Amino acid sequence: MKKTNKSLLIFFIVVIVCTTAVLPASAHEVVPNARWCHMSNVYGSIKCDMYYNADHMSPGWSLQVNQAITNWGSYSNGKVRMSWTPLGSANCVLSTYNGAWPYPDCFAFTMLYNKNGKYTTDYNIALDIGLGNYVSFSNFGSRINSATVIFNNGYSDGGGGANAAMNRAKTITHEIGHCLNLGHTSSQSVMRQGWDLGWSNYDRPQDHDRADLNNYYNKIYK
Repeated sequence: MKKTNKSLLIFFIVVIVCTTAVLPASAHEVVPNARWCHMSNVYGSIKCDMYYNADHMSPGWSLQVNQAITNWGSYSNGKVRMSWTPLGSANCVLSTYNGAWPYPDCFAFTMLYNKNGKYTTDYNIALDIGLGNYVSFSNFGSRINSATVIFNNGYSDGGGGANAAMNRAKTITHEIGHCLNLGHTSSQSVMRQGWDLGWSNYDRPQDHDRADLNNYYNKIYK
């Protein structure tokens, strides 16, 4: 990996959508007991507020980004509210990476930051790009202050075929779920890895995801 690529990748880390899981098979959270800390109570309805920016996404991804935003707004039982904001005020940043992608089995990274500005990720990835500002899952703390996702711009279709666009939208939706600390699961869930998973509308949150959100975000976290 070229040095210039490595310096850019330092900003885009954490949980990966791979062909094989990097989280324990039983994990339903990325960081145990951590919670998104931008929340509001709207007439008794508790919501996670995600102010996202996708200015650095390749134009070829725009339709699927919009679909992923719609997926969370429409299929989270009102738990997730996503609004566009300028880059400087975003707490969820989506970007594509145009350099030589160094991880052939991975399509995206999601980086989680705590309130001290430190990130956490799979240790091997942090080791590869340099450990500056890294903290382990166990030392991350209980609040997720912001998140960044970077996608491999060379990833085009998630397996190809008639569902190519849906597969890409599923990847984006999945990664946004990681920002909210939703971990991988073997259940019928948008957080399950892979595509064409045997049920319709696999690109959007499912009952399992809504139940996790209801359990994790039943009060305000700051």
